[in-house]
Amino acid sequence: MQTLGFDLGSWDNDLYIWNNHYITAINWTNIKGVFTHYFSGNYAPVQMLSYMVDFAIWKYNALGFHLTNVLLHCLGSFLLYALLLKLTRKWTVATVASLIFATHPVQVETVAWLAQRKSLLAAVFFFLSFYMYLISEERKNIYWGIGSLLFFSLSLLSKASSITMPLLLLLYIYIFKRDSLRTALYRLIPFFLVSLVFSLIAVKSQQDVTAIEMWGGSVRSNLLTVLVAVRKYIFKLLFPFHLSAYYDFTYNSISDPQVIGSILLLVIISFLVFRLFKKNSEMGYWSLWPFILMIPNLHIVPLPKIMADRYLHLPLIGPSVLAGYLVAFLLENRKRRAIITVLITLVFFATYSASSFERAKVWKNNETLWKDTALRSPNYHTLYAYGASLEQEGRLQEAELWLRKSLAMDPDFFAPYMVLGSIYSQQGDYDKSLYNLRRAVDLSEPGKWAEVWELLGQVYQKKGKLEEATDAYEKAVQIDAFSENLRSSLIDLYVRMGDLQKAGRHCEALVRINPDNFGAQHNLGMYYHQVLKNDEKALEHLDRATELNPEFSKSFYEKAMIYESRNNVDAAVSNYERFLALNKMRDASGVQAANNLAFLYAEHKPDRLIEALRLAEEANRMSPDNSLLQDTLGWVYFRLGNYEMAKEVLEKSLSRNAGNPDILLHLAKTYIRMGEKKIADKTLKKLLSLSVISAEQKTEAQSLLRK
Repeated sequence: MQTLGFDLGSWDNDLYIWNNHYITAINWTNIKGVFTHYFSGNYAPVQMLSYMVDFAIWKYNALGFHLTNVLLHCLGSFLLYALLLKLTRKWTVATVASLIFATHPVQVETVAWLAQRKSLLAAVFFFLSFYMYLISEERKNIYWGIGSLLFFSLSLLSKASSITMPLLLLLYIYIFKRDSLRTALYRLIPFFLVSLVFSLIAVKSQQDVTAIEMWGGSVRSNLLTVLVAVRKYIFKLLFPFHLSAYYDFTYNSISDPQVIGSILLLVIISFLVFRLFKKNSEMGYWSLWPFILMIPNLHIVPLPKIMADRYLHLPLIGPSVLAGYLVAFLLENRKRRAIITVLITLVFFATYSASSFERAKVWKNNETLWKDTALRSPNYHTLYAYGASLEQEGRLQEAELWLRKSLAMDPDFFAPYMVLGSIYSQQGDYDKSLYNLRRAVDLSEPGKWAEVWELLGQVYQKKGKLEEATDAYEKAVQIDAFSENLRSSLIDLYVRMGDLQKAGRHCEALVRINPDNFGAQHNLGMYYHQVLKNDEKALEHLDRATELNPEFSKSFYEKAMIYESRNNVDAAVSNYERFLALNKMRDASGVQAANNLAFLYAEHKPDRLIEALRLAEEANRMSPDNSLLQDTLGWVYFRLGNYEMAKEVLEKSLSRNAGNPDILLHLAKTYIRMGEKKIADKTLKKLLSLSVISAEQKTEAQSLLRK
């Protein structure tokens, strides 16, 4: 349960959660997206759908995501208990095995790591599928069989780890039901077909993310390394110590002691399994579970990791059941031995639980994870990952040290250069930053790693090289066309450069990516208003922005300005009021909104003149040298009938802005009301002499002169 206090920052969580726009809204566009895209080399739409639900409830609150993982693991453990109780008909076996499954330290990685939600979901659906198949066998009911096939498909839509379940069902029918293998195969054809389809998808998804070679570069090295990995897995199951998030080893020679030891151990285990089958085929069935469920991770198709704790999530079941049978056997003979067995079992579970509790601490955040991993499995990747985590924590000097250690092991690894570029950028050494980022670009695989180009764009922008910055951002967008952050950066940059056409293009793309991005809706509204001069479409998108985020004040301000320009006074007033309720005149926009609202009140809302005066006075207090704000204040005084104050403020305004037609017209009207006709006549003539004067102002000035 301590994982509930962990953050979202661990390994790959940025790809699955932080930067995954597909999970930010439950809509058909995103649902289609998760079913038609791979994520970090995995096809796992059910996993993404679960994140969608989490995000809808919790947003980016890590507690909710971790809570779902914990609940799924608890559910999986309970379903395993129900499945084993049905298969073994022994309460003790089911209880012991499910408790081992729930508390074993190798399970920490799967539960604490949010990106491994797929393993938890796959297990839940795997257990449901197996259980329903047992019922279909008992009742000879095709609907239970269809349900089993459906849950098997959902398991594979979560993760391909359960792809060998048809083999387990085949052996179950053969061993427990005593049917022939041919009959069993015929009944399981739909399961094998589904398994084949998802096997092909899994191979394609891995190849799609990167070209992965055989481990060690050859079939021979791959085989020898896998043999050692299997031996290590067996020891991890029995003695779960020295666990790590990253294992790295390769063996090329059959004469290597590690390889020889692994071969001998596997020969002995194979002999024991064979003898167990001969003596008790049902027990032998459980001894095959770990090896059958381990098949997807034995590098028949090359994987990016030689071994991982998470790969033991389902294979753990077989040894757990055998342990359950051992405990059941010991409890059935002699009371004294039963008491000792119970005590040993309790100590055993207490040890597992304590070890899991300690291991979970490692997964608290990126820094704790990679510090532990770099110390346990030091190689170029783990040293880089620890350095990168330190950079995220702002510990730049320490980060640089570990990144240099990584490059000492592999000078052609691009990632440390990328993070070094970020470090030097933060330190203000932009030339060093650019050198390292360009080195990262040269070493990275073409068409990948948008992050490098994004960092380059940021550094060029800091140096004031805006053209180079936009080029870098555009290259990043070509790689990651769905990144909202990249699009937003480009929009801001193009607006700054005055290229509103390109800014608008990215606004439209951003809205297509995520229609619920209120910032994108706002920017697209401004594009329609400022560039395309289409205020109807502008208001449509600005309305959508405020609908998505009622606290987003900028959209209320822009809507008010548009409505005011269209002489829709009520709508303008309403939006200015909403804006000021949020902004509180904290900035220049707030002051301008208060001024505009005061003027609208004075001009069109005689019952709001006192409020208009308060707003105008507050705006002038915030910006005392602004002639336009003084003009509004003077006009409010005029509307209130306080002509002396109106004259004083408007003359002050005119002294700062002598050629403003609004000020001249307001001051002339004030003079007329005060009976100062000569100066009013002079002021109106000055107004009519201006080259910049609206037809409406000209007509009104001429009318006043005639009167």
